[in-house]
Amino acid sequence: MNVVKKKITRKHWTNEEDMLLSELVQVMTIDEIAEELDRTESSIRKRLDVLSIPVPKNRYILFIEDMYIREGTSEEIARTMDWKQNTVYQYLVRTRDNPERHNIHIYKV
Repeated sequence: MNVVKKKITRKHWTNEEDMLLSELVQVMTIDEIAEELDRTESSIRKRLDVLSIPVPKNRYILFIEDMYIREGTSEEIARTMDWKQNTVYQYLVRTRDNPERHNIHIYKV
């Protein structure tokens, strides 16, 4: 049986891309950066690690009914509400999948 292997093409990083990456990571998600730079998410993460650039944590907004409660990381929201961090993600999924069924809504910023 012949197995056809896909050839992996690697693009070298330029200084300009490194500089752009360090700026974009502050305002875009990893998948958005990957699309913008025409690279894989994995290559973006690896390059950030090589350059010792920390990836900012995701931020969320919490509403109960229609009242704004706070914005913050999942850890901050969990601490505010005295929840486990996993509960933040559960409400995030519920908000996305069926928001009208719940009075607690969490949105990714």
